[in-house]
Amino acid sequence: MNSYAILPVTLLVLVASEPRLDPKSHDLTDSARARVESGAADFLASYLEVIEGDDTEAIRGLYVADERFAWFTDGVKKYTSADDVIAGLASMQGMKFSTEFSDVEVVPLTPNLAHARTAFQTKILQGETVVYEFSGVITWLLEEVQAGEWRVLTGHTSTPKER
Repeated sequence: MNSYAILPVTLLVLVASEPRLDPKSHDLTDSARARVESGAADFLASYLEVIEGDDTEAIRGLYVADERFAWFTDGVKKYTSADDVIAGLASMQGMKFSTEFSDVEVVPLTPNLAHARTAFQTKILQGETVVYEFSGVITWLLEEVQAGEWRVLTGHTSTPKER
């Protein structure tokens, strides 16, 4: 038997033995799970107000301030620091953007980590005129760095492409 014939069986065994991501398996009590869900959801609700504002320190405070931070857009690493995000926002000088989240889901992972999924709709405006619109989903890994203070560890914005 050649080694390629063994490969599918080996992959099946590896996939079957891989631990599954189940929040209940991380010893989270119902109250801890509810606290993580609520804290992460509150962070996401305030995220839009901060990111659309002019306060660079507040924007910087949305993200972890170390090498763990990364933001991806359609599969490409786009930002590796809050300063990168701030520079990206500054490049849109003269324009405003408005984003709305919908279908927000938070999955508690540990007492201080949460995975979240949000659909989004963004409008880029020049004055009162919408010059561009796009939508998609964002996946997030959020960390509570201190009691009640959540930050983005990683994010991935994905927008549908015409085929």
